[in-house]
Amino acid sequence: MKRVFFYMIFIFVIPIFLHAGLNDYKIIQQAQQAYKDKKYDKSIALLKNLNRDTPQVNYNLAESYYKKGDYKEALKYYKRAKGEGVDEHNRLYNIGNCYFELGRLKDALKSYDKSLKIRKDKDAQHNTRVTKKELKKKKKQQKKKQQNQQKKQNKKQQNKKQNQQKKNQNQQNKNKQNKSSKDNKQNKSNQKDNSKKDKKQDNKQNKSGQKGKEQNKQKKSKEQNNQNQKGNGKENKKEQNKEQNSKEKEKPKFDKQQKNSEPKKPKEQKPKPASGASESKEKPKKEEKKGVASMGGEKENMEKKIRQRQMKRLLKKMGGQKMPTLMYQTVSGKKHPNSTNINPW
Repeated sequence: MKRVFFYMIFIFVIPIFLHAGLNDYKIIQQAQQAYKDKKYDKSIALLKNLNRDTPQVNYNLAESYYKKGDYKEALKYYKRAKGEGVDEHNRLYNIGNCYFELGRLKDALKSYDKSLKIRKDKDAQHNTRVTKKELKKKKKQQKKKQQNQQKKQNKKQQNKKQNQQKKNQNQQNKNKQNKSSKDNKQNKSNQKDNSKKDKKQDNKQNKSGQKGKEQNKQKKSKEQNNQNQKGNGKENKKEQNKEQNSKEKEKPKFDKQQKNSEPKKPKEQKPKPASGASESKEKPKKEEKKGVASMGGEKENMEKKIRQRQMKRLLKKMGGQKMPTLMYQTVSGKKHPNSTNINPW
Protein backbone atom coordinates (compact mmCIF):
# COMPACT_ATOMS: atom_id res chain seq x y z
CA MET A 1 0.00 0.00 0.00
CA LYS A 2 1.35 3.36 -0.95
CA ARG A 3 2.17 5.84 1.76
CA VAL A 4 1.36 9.48 0.95
CA PHE A 5 0.68 10.66 4.46
CA PHE A 6 3.92 12.51 5.01
CA TYR A 7 4.13 13.73 1.48
CA MET A 8 0.76 15.46 1.75
CA ILE A 9 1.50 16.90 5.15
CA PHE A 10 4.67 18.49 3.98
CA ILE A 11 2.94 19.89 0.93
CA PHE A 12 0.30 21.68 2.98
CA VAL A 13 2.36 22.52 6.06
CA ILE A 14 3.23 25.95 4.72
CA PRO A 15 -0.32 26.93 3.75
CA ILE A 16 -1.70 25.75 7.09
CA PHE A 17 1.08 27.49 8.94
CA LEU A 18 0.63 30.71 7.00
CA HIS A 19 -3.08 30.92 7.53
CA ALA A 20 -3.44 29.31 10.96
CA GLY A 21 -0.29 30.23 12.71
CA LEU A 22 2.18 28.42 14.88
CA ASN A 23 -0.45 26.48 16.91
CA ASP A 24 -1.74 24.49 13.91
CA TYR A 25 1.83 23.79 12.84
CA LYS A 26 2.67 22.31 16.21
CA ILE A 27 -0.44 20.07 16.07
CA ILE A 28 0.52 18.79 12.62
CA GLN A 29 4.05 17.96 13.82
CA GLN A 30 2.67 16.13 16.86
CA ALA A 31 0.28 14.10 14.64
CA GLN A 32 3.16 13.22 12.32
CA GLN A 33 5.29 12.04 15.21
CA ALA A 34 2.45 9.96 16.66
CA TYR A 35 1.92 8.29 13.27
CA LYS A 36 5.63 7.40 13.16
CA ASP A 37 5.44 6.02 16.68
CA LYS A 38 2.35 3.94 15.60
CA LYS A 39 0.19 5.85 18.01
CA TYR A 40 -2.68 6.07 15.56
CA ASP A 41 -5.36 7.05 18.04
CA LYS A 42 -3.29 10.06 19.16
CA SER A 43 -2.64 11.06 15.56
CA ILE A 44 -6.37 10.82 14.76
CA ALA A 45 -7.25 12.93 17.82
CA LEU A 46 -4.71 15.66 16.95
CA LEU A 47 -5.90 15.85 13.35
CA LYS A 48 -9.54 16.11 14.42
CA ASN A 49 -8.60 19.05 16.75
CA LEU A 50 -7.65 21.07 13.70
CA ASN A 51 -11.34 21.34 12.77
CA ARG A 52 -10.39 21.51 9.13
CA ASP A 53 -12.53 19.58 6.57
CA THR A 54 -9.96 19.69 3.79
CA PRO A 55 -8.95 16.85 1.38
CA GLN A 56 -5.44 16.74 2.89
CA VAL A 57 -6.67 16.37 6.52
CA ASN A 58 -9.28 13.76 5.49
CA TYR A 59 -6.63 11.80 3.57
CA ASN A 60 -4.29 11.84 6.63
CA LEU A 61 -7.18 10.71 8.88
CA ALA A 62 -7.98 7.86 6.44
CA GLU A 63 -4.34 6.73 6.56
CA SER A 64 -4.36 6.70 10.38
CA TYR A 65 -7.65 4.72 10.45
CA TYR A 66 -6.31 2.26 7.88
CA LYS A 67 -3.17 1.64 9.97
CA LYS A 68 -5.36 1.21 13.02
CA GLY A 69 -7.40 -1.45 11.23
CA ASP A 70 -10.66 0.52 11.17
CA TYR A 71 -11.31 0.05 7.46
CA LYS A 72 -14.84 1.43 7.50
CA GLU A 73 -13.71 4.80 8.87
CA ALA A 74 -10.72 4.79 6.56
CA LEU A 75 -13.02 4.21 3.57
CA LYS A 76 -15.25 7.08 4.74
CA TYR A 77 -12.38 9.55 4.95
CA TYR A 78 -10.79 8.34 1.67
CA LYS A 79 -14.06 9.12 -0.08
CA ARG A 80 -14.03 12.65 1.50
CA ALA A 81 -10.43 13.26 0.50
CA LYS A 82 -11.24 13.87 -3.15
CA GLY A 83 -10.02 17.32 -4.25
CA GLU A 84 -7.01 19.51 -4.60
CA GLY A 85 -3.75 18.45 -3.09
CA VAL A 86 -4.55 14.66 -3.20
CA ASP A 87 -3.38 12.21 -5.89
CA GLU A 88 -6.54 10.59 -7.35
CA HIS A 89 -4.72 7.41 -8.41
CA ASN A 90 -3.47 6.85 -4.86
CA ARG A 91 -6.88 7.66 -3.34
CA LEU A 92 -8.68 5.12 -5.59
CA TYR A 93 -5.97 2.57 -5.01
CA ASN A 94 -6.35 2.94 -1.22
CA ILE A 95 -10.16 2.75 -1.51
CA GLY A 96 -9.66 -0.56 -3.34
CA ASN A 97 -7.49 -1.77 -0.47
CA CYS A 98 -10.23 -0.87 2.05
CA TYR A 99 -12.81 -2.78 0.03
CA PHE A 100 -10.46 -5.76 -0.19
CA GLU A 101 -9.98 -5.80 3.60
CA LEU A 102 -13.71 -5.54 4.13
CA GLY A 103 -14.28 -8.52 1.80
CA ARG A 104 -16.01 -6.50 -0.90
CA LEU A 105 -13.86 -7.89 -3.67
CA LYS A 106 -16.00 -6.75 -6.60
CA ASP A 107 -15.89 -3.15 -5.34
CA ALA A 108 -12.13 -3.53 -4.82
CA LEU A 109 -11.68 -4.60 -8.46
CA LYS A 110 -13.67 -1.60 -9.65
CA SER A 111 -11.46 0.78 -7.62
CA TYR A 112 -8.28 -0.88 -8.90
CA ASP A 113 -9.51 -0.65 -12.49
CA LYS A 114 -10.25 3.08 -12.03
CA SER A 115 -6.79 3.71 -10.58
CA LEU A 116 -5.15 1.80 -13.45
CA LYS A 117 -7.01 3.93 -15.97
CA ILE A 118 -5.40 7.01 -14.45
CA ARG A 119 -1.98 5.47 -14.20
CA LYS A 120 -0.61 2.00 -14.63
CA ASP A 121 0.99 0.75 -11.52
CA LYS A 122 2.59 -2.58 -10.62
CA ASP A 123 1.03 -2.63 -7.15
CA ALA A 124 -2.45 -2.00 -8.53
CA GLN A 125 -2.00 -4.69 -11.19
CA HIS A 126 -0.75 -7.15 -8.57
CA ASN A 127 -3.71 -6.38 -6.31
CA THR A 128 -6.18 -6.91 -9.18
CA ARG A 129 -4.76 -10.38 -9.87
CA VAL A 130 -4.88 -11.27 -6.18
CA THR A 131 -8.43 -9.99 -5.93
CA LYS A 132 -9.58 -12.05 -8.90
CA LYS A 133 -8.06 -15.18 -7.39
CA GLU A 134 -9.76 -14.44 -4.11
CA LEU A 135 -13.03 -13.98 -5.95
CA LYS A 136 -12.68 -17.42 -7.53
CA LYS A 137 -11.81 -18.93 -4.16
CA LYS A 138 -14.70 -17.14 -2.58
CA LYS A 139 -17.06 -18.43 -5.25
CA LYS A 140 -15.77 -21.94 -4.71
CA GLN A 141 -16.09 -21.53 -0.99
CA GLN A 142 -19.59 -20.20 -1.42
CA LYS A 143 -20.43 -23.17 -3.63
CA LYS A 144 -18.94 -25.50 -1.07
CA LYS A 145 -20.82 -23.74 1.67
CA GLN A 146 -24.00 -23.96 -0.33
CA GLN A 147 -23.31 -27.59 -1.10
CA ASN A 148 -22.51 -28.28 2.53
CA GLN A 149 -25.59 -26.44 3.61
CA GLN A 150 -27.62 -28.35 1.06
CA LYS A 151 -26.07 -31.59 2.26
CA LYS A 152 -26.82 -30.67 5.83
CA GLN A 153 -30.37 -29.82 4.92
CA ASN A 154 -30.70 -33.04 2.97
CA LYS A 155 -29.26 -34.98 5.87
CA LYS A 156 -31.63 -33.26 8.24
CA GLN A 157 -34.54 -34.04 5.96
CA GLN A 158 -33.36 -37.62 5.55
CA ASN A 159 -32.92 -37.94 9.29
CA LYS A 160 -36.37 -36.49 9.80
CA LYS A 161 -37.80 -38.89 7.24
CA GLN A 162 -35.94 -41.81 8.77
CA ASN A 163 -37.03 -40.81 12.25
CA GLN A 164 -40.58 -40.40 11.03
CA GLN A 165 -40.39 -43.76 9.26
CA LYS A 166 -38.98 -45.35 12.40
CA LYS A 167 -41.74 -43.79 14.44
CA ASN A 168 -44.32 -44.98 11.95
CA GLN A 169 -42.75 -48.44 11.89
CA ASN A 170 -42.65 -48.57 15.66
CA GLN A 171 -46.24 -47.42 15.78
CA GLN A 172 -47.22 -50.05 13.22
CA ASN A 173 -45.35 -52.70 15.19
CA LYS A 174 -47.09 -51.59 18.36
CA ASN A 175 -50.42 -51.66 16.59
CA LYS A 176 -49.64 -55.12 15.22
CA GLN A 177 -48.58 -56.33 18.64
CA ASN A 178 -51.71 -54.88 20.18
CA LYS A 179 -53.81 -56.47 17.46
CA SER A 180 -52.01 -59.79 17.84
CA SER A 181 -52.45 -59.68 21.61
CA LYS A 182 -56.10 -58.81 21.18
CA ASP A 183 -56.48 -61.55 18.58
CA ASN A 184 -54.76 -64.02 20.89
CA LYS A 185 -57.03 -63.03 23.75
CA GLN A 186 -60.02 -63.26 21.46
CA ASN A 187 -58.84 -66.63 20.14
CA LYS A 188 -58.32 -67.89 23.67
CA SER A 189 -61.75 -66.71 24.71
CA ASN A 190 -63.21 -68.23 21.54
CA GLN A 191 -61.36 -71.47 22.22
CA LYS A 192 -62.69 -71.51 25.76
CA ASP A 193 -66.19 -70.80 24.52
CA ASN A 194 -65.83 -73.42 21.80
CA SER A 195 -64.47 -75.94 24.29
CA LYS A 196 -67.39 -75.21 26.60
CA LYS A 197 -69.80 -75.51 23.70
CA ASP A 198 -68.09 -78.74 22.59
CA LYS A 199 -68.33 -80.12 26.10
CA LYS A 200 -71.97 -79.17 26.28
CA GLN A 201 -72.59 -80.70 22.87
CA ASP A 202 -70.64 -83.82 23.86
CA ASN A 203 -72.67 -84.08 27.02
CA LYS A 204 -75.86 -83.56 25.06
CA GLN A 205 -74.73 -86.08 22.48
CA ASN A 206 -73.77 -88.53 25.19
CA LYS A 207 -77.11 -88.05 26.87
CA SER A 208 -78.92 -88.26 23.56
CA GLY A 209 -76.77 -91.25 22.67
CA GLN A 210 -77.60 -92.94 25.91
CA LYS A 211 -81.25 -92.10 25.39
CA GLY A 212 -80.99 -93.31 21.82
CA LYS A 213 -79.33 -96.50 22.96
CA GLU A 214 -82.01 -97.05 25.56
CA GLN A 215 -84.66 -96.23 23.00
CA ASN A 216 -83.01 -98.57 20.52
CA LYS A 217 -82.84 -101.25 23.16
CA GLN A 218 -86.46 -100.69 23.98
CA LYS A 219 -87.36 -100.69 20.30
CA LYS A 220 -85.37 -103.84 19.74
CA SER A 221 -86.95 -105.50 22.75
CA LYS A 222 -90.38 -104.37 21.53
CA GLU A 223 -89.62 -105.60 18.05
CA GLN A 224 -88.38 -108.90 19.42
CA ASN A 225 -91.50 -109.19 21.56
CA ASN A 226 -93.66 -108.27 18.58
CA GLN A 227 -91.80 -110.74 16.42
CA ASN A 228 -92.16 -113.39 19.08
CA GLN A 229 -95.82 -112.57 19.45
CA LYS A 230 -96.24 -112.57 15.70
CA GLY A 231 -94.38 -115.86 15.46
CA ASN A 232 -96.42 -117.30 18.26
CA GLY A 233 -99.55 -115.90 16.68
CA LYS A 234 -98.62 -117.38 13.36
CA GLU A 235 -97.86 -120.71 14.97
CA ASN A 236 -101.08 -120.54 16.89
CA LYS A 237 -102.94 -119.64 13.74
CA LYS A 238 -101.25 -122.46 11.90
CA GLU A 239 -102.07 -124.90 14.64
CA GLN A 240 -105.60 -123.57 14.83
CA ASN A 241 -105.91 -123.90 11.09
CA LYS A 242 -104.51 -127.39 11.26
CA GLU A 243 -106.88 -128.27 14.05
CA GLN A 244 -109.78 -126.81 12.13
CA ASN A 245 -108.72 -128.67 9.03
CA SER A 246 -108.35 -131.84 10.98
CA LYS A 247 -111.75 -131.29 12.60
CA GLU A 248 -113.31 -130.55 9.25
CA LYS A 249 -111.80 -133.71 7.89
CA GLU A 250 -113.03 -135.72 10.85
CA LYS A 251 -116.59 -134.33 10.73
CA PRO A 252 -117.69 -136.05 7.53
CA LYS A 253 -116.17 -139.31 8.72
CA PHE A 254 -117.88 -138.93 12.04
CA ASP A 255 -121.13 -138.12 10.33
CA LYS A 256 -120.75 -141.16 8.16
CA GLN A 257 -120.06 -143.26 11.25
CA GLN A 258 -123.12 -141.84 12.96
CA LYS A 259 -125.21 -142.55 9.94
CA ASN A 260 -123.79 -145.98 9.85
CA SER A 261 -124.38 -146.39 13.59
CA GLU A 262 -128.05 -145.40 13.35
CA PRO A 263 -130.37 -148.49 13.50
CA LYS A 264 -131.81 -149.34 10.22
CA LYS A 265 -135.38 -150.21 9.69
CA PRO A 266 -135.97 -153.88 9.35
CA LYS A 267 -136.61 -154.78 5.86
CA GLU A 268 -138.97 -157.25 4.64
CA GLN A 269 -137.59 -160.67 4.80
CA LYS A 270 -136.79 -161.94 1.53
CA PRO A 271 -136.06 -165.39 0.63
CA LYS A 272 -132.62 -166.39 1.60
CA PRO A 273 -130.21 -166.52 -1.20
CA ALA A 274 -127.90 -169.23 -1.85
CA SER A 275 -124.71 -169.89 0.03
CA GLY A 276 -122.62 -167.85 -2.36
CA ALA A 277 -124.76 -164.82 -1.81
CA SER A 278 -124.41 -165.00 2.00
CA GLU A 279 -120.64 -164.94 1.88
CA SER A 280 -120.63 -161.83 -0.28
CA LYS A 281 -122.76 -159.98 2.28
CA GLU A 282 -120.49 -160.87 5.22
CA LYS A 283 -117.38 -159.42 3.60
CA PRO A 284 -118.52 -155.76 3.46
CA LYS A 285 -119.54 -155.99 7.14
CA LYS A 286 -115.98 -156.94 8.17
CA GLU A 287 -114.47 -154.17 6.06
CA GLU A 288 -116.72 -151.54 7.70
CA LYS A 289 -115.56 -152.61 11.18
CA LYS A 290 -111.91 -152.27 10.18
CA GLY A 291 -112.53 -148.71 8.84
CA VAL A 292 -114.13 -147.58 12.10
CA ALA A 293 -111.19 -148.88 14.15
CA SER A 294 -108.64 -147.13 11.92
CA MET A 295 -110.50 -143.79 12.20
CA GLY A 296 -110.35 -143.96 15.98
CA GLY A 297 -106.55 -144.55 15.93
CA GLU A 298 -105.90 -141.62 13.60
CA LYS A 299 -107.83 -139.26 15.89
CA GLU A 300 -105.79 -140.30 18.90
CA ASN A 301 -102.55 -139.71 16.98
CA MET A 302 -103.70 -136.19 16.03
CA GLU A 303 -104.51 -135.38 19.65
CA LYS A 304 -101.05 -136.54 20.73
CA LYS A 305 -99.37 -134.35 18.13
CA ILE A 306 -101.38 -131.32 19.22
CA ARG A 307 -100.41 -131.90 22.85
CA GLN A 308 -96.73 -132.22 21.93
CA ARG A 309 -96.83 -128.90 20.04
CA GLN A 310 -98.49 -127.15 22.93
CA MET A 311 -95.78 -128.46 25.25
CA LYS A 312 -93.08 -127.10 22.94
CA ARG A 313 -94.67 -123.66 22.93
CA LEU A 314 -94.85 -123.62 26.68
CA LEU A 315 -91.18 -124.57 26.92
CA LYS A 316 -90.19 -121.78 24.53
CA LYS A 317 -92.15 -119.21 26.48
CA MET A 318 -90.69 -120.42 29.73
CA GLY A 319 -87.17 -120.05 28.25
CA GLY A 320 -85.86 -123.39 29.35
CA GLN A 321 -87.34 -123.09 32.86
CA LYS A 322 -88.74 -126.01 34.78
CA MET A 323 -92.26 -127.12 34.29
CA PRO A 324 -94.82 -125.40 36.55
CA THR A 325 -96.25 -127.24 39.48
CA LEU A 326 -99.69 -127.29 37.90
CA MET A 327 -100.30 -130.52 36.17
CA TYR A 328 -101.25 -130.29 32.57
CA GLN A 329 -104.32 -132.28 31.68
CA THR A 330 -102.92 -134.60 29.14
CA VAL A 331 -105.95 -136.78 28.75
CA SER A 332 -109.42 -135.33 28.64
CA GLY A 333 -112.10 -137.01 30.69
CA LYS A 334 -114.52 -137.11 27.80
CA LYS A 335 -114.50 -140.11 25.62
CA HIS A 336 -114.53 -139.64 21.92
CA PRO A 337 -117.72 -140.88 20.42
CA ASN A 338 -115.68 -143.07 18.16
CA SER A 339 -114.19 -144.84 21.22
CA THR A 340 -117.57 -146.42 22.05
CA ASN A 341 -118.39 -149.75 20.71
CA ILE A 342 -120.58 -149.02 17.83
CA ASN A 343 -122.78 -151.60 16.48
CA PRO A 344 -123.65 -150.27 13.10
CA TRP A 345 -125.99 -153.02 12.50
